[in-house]
Formats: sequence, structure tokens, C-alpha cells
Amino acid sequence: MPEFQSYSKNNNNKVGRKQDLPASTRHRAKTRTQAQTKPKPQSNIPPTTRKLRKNLILYVLLIAIIAVSIIGASSVTILFNATEVVVTGDSIYTNDEILAIGGIETGQNLIRLDSEQAETDIMKELVCLDGVRIKKVFGFPSSIIVEVEGAKKQFSVSNGRNFLEVSQNGRIIGITEKTPTDLLIIGLAAVEPSVGGYLDCGDEEREQSELVFRLAALIEQHEVPDINRIDITDRFDIKLFSSGDRIEVKLGAPMQLDEKLKVAARIIEDEIAENESGVLRVSNPRKASFKPHM
Repeated sequence: MPEFQSYSKNNNNKVGRKQDLPASTRHRAKTRTQAQTKPKPQSNIPPTTRKLRKNLILYVLLIAIIAVSIIGASSVTILFNATEVVVTGDSIYTNDEILAIGGIETGQNLIRLDSEQAETDIMKELVCLDGVRIKKVFGFPSSIIVEVEGAKKQFSVSNGRNFLEVSQNGRIIGITEKTPTDLLIIGLAAVEPSVGGYLDCGDEEREQSELVFRLAALIEQHEVPDINRIDITDRFDIKLFSSGDRIEVKLGAPMQLDEKLKVAARIIEDEIAENESGVLRVSNPRKASFKPHM
């Protein structure tokens, strides 16, 4: 009997605890149970209609793929074929020479044209060019524009028994044994020079080559009369010479070059007679002096 009474007491406690749950908790539990046992609603769309929809989507995708394929094929066969080819810029080469080397012609497809390779081929073969750029103009009609920049000689560089003819962009456009009559540079040592290549004096002498281009540009800018030679053998004792070494201009270190050349141009033009010769010192542009030859 004690065991039976104990069991009944525990059982009554369990039942009591369940009944004592709040009404809101019992309602949520009942709702979850009903939701789990509630059957899922079935679609009212007939199977045939669903199948037609799937087929329609597949047909649309197929048509889109075919359309893209047709457009892609047309773009490299019919569309974007150049109706004209235009060459702009000045050079010693004819338009036909430039286009032939670049493999460019009227009717060529713009998408198939490798403009970078064409530019490389033109620059490699036509050494008297300082630059070339090919533009594709897509439209109706389509066209190809070839912009060329003819190489202009800036100076010559003494290189042993030869002289390197160098353009404004530093390209070697010729090598000759004939002494140049225009601006000549002394004191640069070119590394493996070749026609069509670029003036390379090595990493250690790069500052000197940059200095030469700057000097040449300033001489032209300030119109320093009759200068036909620059000697930068010692870059801290730069010297300029006029024709026949009539006037030697001592610039000194590569500082204040713009002001130095401006002063030199004025003195040579206004203060030195055409039959005079001597040394013009402008290492200090504020204290420039001219000493005639005796």
C-alpha cells in the first residue's frame, strides 16, 4: 500500500503540473500540433499548364542563345567592317607603306584587328617614326584611324668612329660615319646602339642622357646662336661650343640651366661681335663674363 500511494501521489503531481500551464502556452502548443498535422495545400494549376510554362522558358532561352550567336558571328563577318582607313600625321613614309606593314586595309573587321600588334609591327619596321597609334571607330559606318608621329632629329651622339642620329623621343634613326654639321653630343657612351632602338647609356649614365635632352631643348627654346656641340664628359663642367669653336660657353654644374642659357643667348646676341672669339662663363648667371681670345 505505501508503494501504491506513493505512485499515485507522484502521478497526481505530474498531471497537476500539466494542467497548471498558462492558457497562452497551451494554445501555442495546440496550434503547432495542428500546423504539423494540417495537410499542405495542393496547386490548382493543371500539370499540362505547368509543363507548357517550362517548355516556354526553354524556348525563350534557346532563342536568346541563337540570337547572341548570330550577333557574335555577324560582328566578325558582316558588322563592324571598316569602310575607310585614315592615316594622319607627318612622316617620310607613304600611307600605303604604313598600312601594308600594319596589315590594315579597307573592309577589315575591327574586332579581328589586333591594333597593338599592328602598332608594334609598324614601329619595328619604320624606324623614322617616333610613335604610332591605331584607333577603331565602331559605328555605321566603321573606320580605322592610324595616327603617326614622324621622328625629328634632335642631335647626334659621338660613338667611337660612328655618329648616332637621335630623335626627340630618344630613338636612334640612323648611324653614320659622316661628321654631323648640326648639334653634336660628346661624352655619352651608348650601350649596344642599333637603328630603330633607343639611346641607352646604362643605368649609371641615365642622368647624363636626360641632361643632354634637357640641354638640347633649352638651347632651342632660348635660341642660343650657333651652338653645334655639347661636351658633358664632365657633367659638373658642361661646355657648349659654337661653329668653329669661335665661342666656348662654360655652364659649370647642371643647375640653373634655364637661367644660364637665357643669359648666354642674350650676351652672344647683343654683346659679342660676329668676328670676336673667346670664352663666355655663365656658371653663375648673375656674374656672367666674356673673355676674348688674344
